[in-house]
Amino acid sequence: MNQLLGIRLHRLLLWVSFLTVTSLNAVAELPRTSLKKMASAEFSERQQGYEELQQWSKENVKQAPDLLYQVWNQEKDPELKTRCYSLMKDAVILREFGKGKGFVGVRMEEAIVPGGANLPARRGVRIAQVVRGTPGERAGLAMGDIVTGVDDVDFSKFEQAQAPDGVVDVFSDYIQSKHPGDVINLHILRGGKKLEKKVRLMLRPDGIDRDLFGRDDEALINRSDLFFETWLKKKAEK
Repeated sequence: MNQLLGIRLHRLLLWVSFLTVTSLNAVAELPRTSLKKMASAEFSERQQGYEELQQWSKENVKQAPDLLYQVWNQEKDPELKTRCYSLMKDAVILREFGKGKGFVGVRMEEAIVPGGANLPARRGVRIAQVVRGTPGERAGLAMGDIVTGVDDVDFSKFEQAQAPDGVVDVFSDYIQSKHPGDVINLHILRGGKKLEKKVRLMLRPDGIDRDLFGRDDEALINRSDLFFETWLKKKAEK
C-alpha cells in the first residue's frame, strides 16, 4: 500500500514540476500540496485536496483547464484521473461561461410557511413546476416543495422592506449569480418534514423565460456539457 501511494505521489509531483517548467508564460502553478493530498490513502485528506484545487481553479480561471488537462492526460491511476477529470470539466465550463448563468429548472412562486407554537409564519419559495431534464429534476425536487433557504441564505430573515418584490427574486438572483457546475444546497419543507437537496447548476438556456414549459426536452440539453466534450476532443486532436 505504501509503495503504491509513493508511486502515485511521485508521479503527481513529476507532473507538477513539468508543468511549472514548461509553462513559461503561466502565472498560475498547480498547487503541489493539494495534489499531494489527492494521492493520500485517507478519504478526508483526498477530499480536502480536491476542494483546494477546486478553489484554486476558480481563482486561476484562464490557465486552470490546460494545466489540469496535462495532468489528467498523463495520469494512470483511475481514481486520481477521475478527480482530475471532474476538476478540469468544472474549470473549462467556468472559463467559457462565467457567472450569471446558473439554472435549476423550476418555476417558483411566493409561499408563506405557517408558524407553530411560539413561531411566526415565515416566507419561502414554493416549487410550482419542475422541468424534465434539468438539475432540479435530477436533484429530486418536487412540485409543492417549499424552499426556505439556499446555502447560508435564510429566506425567513428577509423583512418586507428588504425584499419588497418577494423572496422569489432573492432566490432567483442568488442562483443566477452562480457558475454552471456550482453546487447549491437547498433547505426544503416537504409535507412538514425538513430536507436538504444538493443541486448542481447547469447553463441557463437561451430564451428560457419565454418558453420554459413549451420546449422539447432536447432543447434543455446542458450546453455547458456539450462545450466541454467539444473542448476535450479538440485537445486530444492536437
